[in-house]
Amino acid sequence: MQPPITCLYFFWKHSFSTSNTNLVMATNAAKFYLKEIREKSVGYRPNWEPNKPLRIGDVGILEDDVFTVMGSLEKMGIPMEVRVDDKAGEVWDLSSENGVEVKTKAKGKMDPATPALNEMEAGFNVEFKKEKSILFRINGYKSHLIENLMSISKEIKKQYENGDWDEDWVVINELIEADSATIMMSSEGGVSVGLKAKADVGLEKLDIADANLELGVDSRGKLALSIVGKEGITPLFRAVGIKKSFFGLGKASVKSRDLGSLLGGDEEEEQEEENPFEEI
Repeated sequence: MQPPITCLYFFWKHSFSTSNTNLVMATNAAKFYLKEIREKSVGYRPNWEPNKPLRIGDVGILEDDVFTVMGSLEKMGIPMEVRVDDKAGEVWDLSSENGVEVKTKAKGKMDPATPALNEMEAGFNVEFKKEKSILFRINGYKSHLIENLMSISKEIKKQYENGDWDEDWVVINELIEADSATIMMSSEGGVSVGLKAKADVGLEKLDIADANLELGVDSRGKLALSIVGKEGITPLFRAVGIKKSFFGLGKASVKSRDLGSLLGGDEEEEQEEENPFEEI
């Protein structure tokens, strides 16, 4: 027997409404994360989602602060000179100043402050006291930086003249690759997350971003984002675009941030020649 049309309509309407609500919540969470982390990181753009793979020299578009890869300098035959600075062991913490509380628990004792962990478990208890609270911690990272932007700009201009480069494309000229990272964001207040260390380590060696701990997750409440002890993710980047005037479109725009240090070579010499790039 077929269900009544009214029942089918109610089911479709309810499903559509739930799906639409979830989409709006996810979009709002992304916007908040992008704004919050960009302000805290001082000049870097956050990658959404943080575990989406990015590579130095990726070419793409920025739409609502979300970078979408369209290609790469490598695939377009444009050579790069990349410097890699290894910051092994350095911690980068961009967590919310209020609303997140992290407590550590050693193996072999009960602790009422870490209710998600039993006596024989070591790890962390994370309390998200407010909606959209963020835990962001990187344990060691590598900074990938393009050093030959001036020569790259000449190649880009050639490709633009041949119709192979879009004037709105931007290039990732600096990329942060985390040795390991834990990034979480709550969908609501009152969320409690237990992170269980599967490895047998002492209290002094516990780090919430350490991938070697093989952290397990026990969550009470809704999380908008949950990346735990992940190796090799690229959560932060900087991007540059070519000024429209370099393509002969409109007048040169002037940016407050000087890119001389990013272009390589003598800074004074670069200032005499019009800088084709602007930081996006």
